[in-house]
Amino acid sequence: MTKNVYKKGRVHFNTGVQKRNYSELVNLVGFKRNEKVFDAGCANGYTTIYLIPPNNAKVWAIDSSKETIKLARELAALRNREDINFLTADLLNL
Repeated sequence: MTKNVYKKGRVHFNTGVQKRNYSELVNLVGFKRNEKVFDAGCANGYTTIYLIPPNNAKVWAIDSSKETIKLARELAALRNREDINFLTADLLNL
């Protein structure tokens, strides 16, 4: 796993603004414990990881790109988010 995924420019973060916006979204959505969440087109997983609180829902996130799913898994591991299931799939073929 790439520990310095941030420094390689492989994943884009605008942490100040994005985290504040995600916090507002979390408050608006209010995910409940054991709720099921499906993120279609999750890309690098940033939104999935920061929008859904840890262990607060059963989460599946898919994207058609194997590379972005690999990045999503790396980022999730760095954030201790083993609760998210990242899968490579094409939405048109589900």
